[in-house]
Amino acid sequence: MQKFLFLILSGLIVNSFAIDFTGKYLCSGYDTKDGAYTGDVLTLKLDAGHSYEKRDLYSYSFILSDAATGKIVYNGSAVSVGSNLSIHFKNTDPKKSTDEGVGLAVASKITRDKNGNFMPSKIQKFYYEKDYTSDGSEECTQIKEK
Repeated sequence: MQKFLFLILSGLIVNSFAIDFTGKYLCSGYDTKDGAYTGDVLTLKLDAGHSYEKRDLYSYSFILSDAATGKIVYNGSAVSVGSNLSIHFKNTDPKKSTDEGVGLAVASKITRDKNGNFMPSKIQKFYYEKDYTSDGSEECTQIKEK
């Protein structure tokens, strides 16, 4: 019972302050159709016009690009509540029109930026691509600004 209560209280504490996912993250993971991958860069940009800080509700544009070439591989959008992030994405290659899906991510490690704002330094994500008949998971680590 104590462990269960601790988990509930931990979730409440994490979700009691605003977390902004804005930033760049270096990602690696495994896709059940395409196999293992590394070196993708996830960029989340806040859409302030559709975000409500006082309610801890944020909206983002989502871009996933190849770190080596800079080529955008997926475009999409995302929303967050507390430490949870929901994602919709679509492959930019017209030949891969069925390569789109949804994902759910959680900030698995939370830090503060130089202004004292809470932000994730690590994200764990699971995704599902129904028409592409695939799913996968990945871990993304925040790329620190210099």
